[in-house]
Parts: sequence; C-alpha cells; structure tokens
Amino acid sequence: MPFGLSNAPATFQSIMNHVFNCFLRNFFLVFFYDILIYSEDMESHFTHLHKVLTLLREHRLFAKPAKCAFGQSHIEYLGHIISSREVQADPSKIEAMISWNRPNSLKSLGGFLGLTGYYMKFIKNYGVIAKPLTNLLKKDAFIWSDEAIKSFEALKNAMASNMFVIKTDQQSLKHLLEQKVTTYLQQKSVSKLLGLDYVIQYKQGKDNVVADALSRSSNAARHLMAISVVQSAWMHDIACSYLQDRHLQHILAGIIVKPESFPLYDEKEDILRYKERIVLGNDLKLRQRVMEALHYSVVGGHSGIAGLPTSSQKNAILVVVDWFTKYSHFIALSHPFTTTTIAQFFLDHIYKLHGMPTHIISDKDRIFLSAM
Repeated sequence: MPFGLSNAPATFQSIMNHVFNCFLRNFFLVFFYDILIYSEDMESHFTHLHKVLTLLREHRLFAKPAKCAFGQSHIEYLGHIISSREVQADPSKIEAMISWNRPNSLKSLGGFLGLTGYYMKFIKNYGVIAKPLTNLLKKDAFIWSDEAIKSFEALKNAMASNMFVIKTDQQSLKHLLEQKVTTYLQQKSVSKLLGLDYVIQYKQGKDNVVADALSRSSNAARHLMAISVVQSAWMHDIACSYLQDRHLQHILAGIIVKPESFPLYDEKEDILRYKERIVLGNDLKLRQRVMEALHYSVVGGHSGIAGLPTSSQKNAILVVVDWFTKYSHFIALSHPFTTTTIAQFFLDHIYKLHGMPTHIISDKDRIFLSAM
C-alpha cells in the first residue's frame, strides 16, 4: 500500500475484493493481505493456485514466499486453525488468554480485552462478564476490586470452554458438516460458523414445546411475511468481464483512488456504470448473449412477440409494461397488424383500466409511430 494514502486499508481491501471478485467464496477468501485458498482435493488445489497467482501477477500484486504456505492439510488463518475436518480457534491464542497474568496497566488490560473481544461472539454474555473490566478503562478507575478479579477469572474460564450446543428440530442439520457445500448460499451460511466450537443436537418439534408454542398455536393468525429477491447470474458474468479489459481496469482503479477523475462513471456492487448504464467488458461472447437476450428472447425488451405458433387464430403478443411499477399486460393479437389495430387494442385493454399515460415508449419505426 502506498504510504501517506488516505484510508489506505479500506482502499486496499476494496482493490483485493475487486481483483478477485470471480473467485471470492468459490475457493478463495481474502482479508487485506491474508489470502486463503481452499480446495476439495490436491489436483483442483493446483488449479486454484495457478489461477490466483496468475491474477496476482497480472495486477502487479506480489506475495512474500517466506510468509506463504502451499498444499497444507491444515493452516492458521485469522486466529483460527482450518482443516478438512473442522474449524477451531487457534490453541495458541486460547492458551495466551488462559495464562494471561492479571494486568497491572491500562495497556495490558486493553490487550487482554482486545484479544478476548476477537472471540466474543463465541462466548455467551461476553459483555456482561467483561463489564467490570471495561469499567477499569475509564479515567482514574484502574483499581482492581473483587468484582473485577472475578470478572477476569470468569472470562478466562469462558475462553477455555467455549463450545456451545445448537438445538434444532430440522434433522438434516445434524449432518451439516458432512454435507458437500456446492451453492453460494451454502458457502455464505457455513462461513458464519467459522471458528465456532459447537455440536448440533436434533430435537423433535413436538418435544420442543416452548420454542414452538407460538408457531404451532391453532388460534394464532398465520401470515406470510417474506421478500423474494431475484439475483441474476448476468451481474456476476459482467463483473468477470472486467478482468480481461485493461481499459476498464484502469477506470475501476481510478474510481477507487480518485473518483473525481471519472465523473461519468460509477461503481456499485462490482458493476461499472457509465451515465447510469451498465458497462460490458471486452468479452464478445458475453456481448452476444446480452444482445440475443434483449432482442430474441421471449422476455426481451421489445414491445411485442411475433412468430408464435397459432392459437385461437392468434400468433403474436402485444406487451405493455408500466415504467414505474413494471406491471405488465400481455395481449394476444394476429399478425399482420396495423397501427389502427394496435391503437384499438390499447384502448380496449389499457386505457379503460389505467387511463391515458403521460408518455408512451415504443420500439416501432417512425412511420408506425406517426400513424399513431
């Protein structure tokens, strides 16, 4: 990282996330300069290593060999020991916390709380246990009381025995760690459990009376409250197309370091936009797919679909979409059709329901529109 750069850590992390966007959570994790590459077998591991090292070279990012370890069955990463069987807290860190002598200075106490705080999500009621110690950090309050001493010992004991039990009425979750993780959603969910020392216990729903009391109540009104979000694979493919486009790589790097140099460009969620329009990388196959999807697919951006098999003497569909709500009407009609025919269908099916819109956008030619 360049010395003197404002917000250097955040900038560097953003660059790493962008460079390795296509690999993230597939077989690759990165936190600043700590890179983790994980694979199911050694053969695929060699392939993953080659991809990562090649990308590092292309972007002139360098690794120090003395700090690298390759082809390991288990490895220390961000305070955890990761192997093919489990993820556990680094025993050396646990041992350091357990053997920590009672701090005799604010700096020493701050170090102890900082180290234990890194694992705080593993300890139930960590804040309650550590409160007497955090009170010692206040101005002119560093005086060891019986309560503070008990808190110090209780926190060390909690760190020594931080395994917890997950109880569920979903029997398949018993085999969570034995399942093959294949989807992004699975990878994201399992990553939340990294570093936790836990066991999963199955308990039948009928025996879980207290937890299921509300959901199983026969008198309770049942409501479905859910939000469905469609995530298109197009966005991922578009982001990957930037990796082979040096011009766009330059623009993306410039937006991160000096955004005012590219006022017409904007980057959000790894997607580059020019004047609020998505930019495609120098990938001819991707561009061809996009063009075909927008012009030839049945859900393309045109106002109608023609050339369909005849059904009830109809072989075309007039598509009318509200710009704001995306509410759509699909009106069957026969080909060939005229401007008068379309206008009449519009009055019969659209105008009577919604009135006359303030703007109408059509992909038909000028002669067709002038006749309207």
